[in-house]
Amino acid sequence: MDDLEKTKEQLIAELTVLRQGISRSAATPESKIQQYIDELRNQAKRERMLAQIDFRIRQSLNLQSILDAAVDGVRKLLQVDRVAVCQFVGQANGKILAESVLQGWTIALGSEVSELYFPTGSEVGQVSSPAWRWAIADVYKAGLSDIHLKMLERLQVKASLVVPIVLGAGGDGTATQLWGLLIAHQCRSERYWQETEVDLLERLSVQISIAIQHAGAFAQANAELQERRRAEEELRDALQKLNFHVENSPLIVIEWDRNVQVSRWSGQAERIFGWTAQEMIGKYPQDLRFIQEEDQPQVEQVLNSLREGSQRNISRNRNYSKSGTIIHCEWYNSALLDSAGNLVSVLSLVQDITARVEAEEHRLAAERTRQMELQVAEMHKLSNLKDEFLNTVSHELRTPLANMKLAIHMMESGATPEKQQRYLHILKGECLRETSLVNDLLDFQRLEADRLPITPELIELDVLIPRILAPFVSRADQRQLNLIIDIQTTVKLSSDRQCLERILCELVNNACKYTPPGGTIVVGVQQRDVIEISVWNDGSEIPQEEIPHIFETFYRIAGNDHWSQGGTGLGLSLVKKLVTRIGGCIQVESRANETTFIMKLPLPVLA
Repeated sequence: MDDLEKTKEQLIAELTVLRQGISRSAATPESKIQQYIDELRNQAKRERMLAQIDFRIRQSLNLQSILDAAVDGVRKLLQVDRVAVCQFVGQANGKILAESVLQGWTIALGSEVSELYFPTGSEVGQVSSPAWRWAIADVYKAGLSDIHLKMLERLQVKASLVVPIVLGAGGDGTATQLWGLLIAHQCRSERYWQETEVDLLERLSVQISIAIQHAGAFAQANAELQERRRAEEELRDALQKLNFHVENSPLIVIEWDRNVQVSRWSGQAERIFGWTAQEMIGKYPQDLRFIQEEDQPQVEQVLNSLREGSQRNISRNRNYSKSGTIIHCEWYNSALLDSAGNLVSVLSLVQDITARVEAEEHRLAAERTRQMELQVAEMHKLSNLKDEFLNTVSHELRTPLANMKLAIHMMESGATPEKQQRYLHILKGECLRETSLVNDLLDFQRLEADRLPITPELIELDVLIPRILAPFVSRADQRQLNLIIDIQTTVKLSSDRQCLERILCELVNNACKYTPPGGTIVVGVQQRDVIEISVWNDGSEIPQEEIPHIFETFYRIAGNDHWSQGGTGLGLSLVKKLVTRIGGCIQVESRANETTFIMKLPLPVLA
């Protein structure tokens, strides 16, 4: 309102000068004096109106309120039928944003206006202010196109005054943006627009331009403020959700600051460890009493690695609760580093795994107990096997001795020469049987101690095997067995002759014992990448579940009459050890009432 006061002072001064002029010149016509006074009054009225509009503009940052005040004030000041503000939409179209119109005339507020009239050569965004104005006293005499004339007729316009509203005028007077138009319409009759009226409209367009920019800046600032508030609200919601999840998480959440001091101690940490957040916030690791002493170096190592740039690690250690209970915990630690690699904070997610550790310990204890029970059972089994072996050996040793003792007694009783010869034969056979049993025991002991000497020599199997099997021919005939040798070609082998003989004798002896009358035994030799010596017989089968144990020491198949016909239980175990001793391997296959022992030996190295 200061501008209004200045205008009043100017008018008073001008009126004073006018009175002085009248007193000096009585020749001045009264009509001109009155005209001059009227002009001054109108000017003062315009200035007051502009000041009022400017005041209302400055009082509000709401663009619509500003425009409504401006058009209403201008219409009353100019005493026209319509004043409107049109904002450009596109290159040649606009929308009426504000309008003040006398009753009885067409209302254009909110309508879209197309085919707006511009001076020749002007385009939206290029028109300068005040480079052009549009003042038409009679629209029918202005040479307008039919399109423009029809547009004005729809609005009942007889005379029109239009000035541009320009935003962001540069220092050289050029516009950076043509925002819209300030329009005054006379609808009842033609009107010749005064320069003062045009000037008034142009001055008001400048004020509207400033108001639009202020309102736009305010709207942008308000939008930014609202966006910032929305972001802050979302951040608060996110923090609330995070805090809710942290406080209700089944995991313990502990946060450490850049100095590795506790900055967060979650509710689960309070529940598990027993200390409150108030007791723990600000504490250093070395101040904490919940780390077991033996695990303290490991914790220090983890923290040092995080300080030195390691972004994550997983560790296990034992912790104390406030009551002194040991808690097994798994720690998931992650470090937040700044751009320079310096530590900002550490987040530790801690899981109480005490129940899992105890369950694992119980499982391991149960597993150890089971293993011990298996070992005890195996020891009992071995003990039983040894007892059975000792009983068998005792029986096997006593039987020849008893026969020898009986033969000697019969010879001392004065038997005839024929009977004495028979008793000597029995005595000789039982001596050999006793010697063989003792040798088996001694060889087994030497093999166990890895002290059995080996003397390799070149052996022709097609010669050796028939010689080994010769004593079994008569035995096979007595048991009605077919004993067959299957050697297609001369096969030479470098091995220990005595070991090889003992192996074959044991295998063929077993085959003779367990092959029923009418059965067949085949001893075969094949040469491939190794030398295979096999002993096959039919009429008997080893159960599949017993095959893995067949070469075990003292092992005998329980409840199987065919495979428990005498012997000490050392035979096949001794065979396995002898085969291994001469550098070979042995396996057994048994199915469809047939059994095959296959011994594989390396080929001789040619000089």
